[in-house]
Amino acid sequence: MDLPPTNAATIGQMRATWDQRIEILKSRERELTSLSQPAATLESNQMKEELEASRLMAPELIWAIQRRDVSDFLSVLEELALEAGVRVSDIVKRVTRGGNTMLHTAAQNGSPEILRLMANHFPQLITRTNITGDTILHVAARKQYSYLIDIIQTCYADQRRSPGSLFDNEAEMSLSRIRNEYGNTALHEAVMTSNFDTAYLLFKADEDVANYLNKEGKSPLYLAVEIGDNRIIGLLLKAPLHNRERHHGNSPLHAAVMAVSSGQISKHKFQSLVVGGVIRSKETERMFEPANEKFCGGMLKKIQKKNT
Repeated sequence: MDLPPTNAATIGQMRATWDQRIEILKSRERELTSLSQPAATLESNQMKEELEASRLMAPELIWAIQRRDVSDFLSVLEELALEAGVRVSDIVKRVTRGGNTMLHTAAQNGSPEILRLMANHFPQLITRTNITGDTILHVAARKQYSYLIDIIQTCYADQRRSPGSLFDNEAEMSLSRIRNEYGNTALHEAVMTSNFDTAYLLFKADEDVANYLNKEGKSPLYLAVEIGDNRIIGLLLKAPLHNRERHHGNSPLHAAVMAVSSGQISKHKFQSLVVGGVIRSKETERMFEPANEKFCGGMLKKIQKKNT
């Protein structure tokens, strides 16, 4: 449920309260680091030993995230940290059997407030990947949660701008450029769902990713042509021409055209793109140079005629 219907002022107050509860846990951890710990009960010692013996996230935390109840989630977190005497920084490192962090679980369950809260306080989780190499951005794109993508991108951008950020190294790979085990970026995942809103947000964050190839040698642009989604094709064609990866020696769009000519993609999916005049002739001439002369030559004539 995350947030009940209420006004902006009330939402701000609720978020401030949640932030304060997290800060108390973090402050207590700093105190425990510098002071000797008080004697613990047998029950809390047993709980602590069980948690420390496993790298898995506590089931109670998973259930709280799935319920999308922020207050309940924080109560479970406080119980684990305060009663069991486990550091909150250790708790947030725990993952599910699929390698999903708290943020992955929040993204899967469409929980914006838990995701925002934990991403802001534990930014190291933003770029963590699960056992299939998915970041939380991959998960949100696959689930078609554009509102979560917006939150993730905002949290990530805020962290990059903050002094002493974990992400202030320009050499570090951008979140939107991280590939999973299939070589897909989050933009690949968005295109495969044919969701324009998620594709738009991811593309605007990093336009170059439109030309990144996955392990099948397919870029998001290639996939858009393959699917036949003209609206997404039109969006991705705005990507810069420079720095394009090559698909077997061809540009992504060139490779898509070659796939059409070889029968891998039906021609009618590309026809409306040509007739609609989405492709600019100068770019097309450069991309199609080595392609099948008869097939691409006919397309060029149609495109040039449309643009005259």
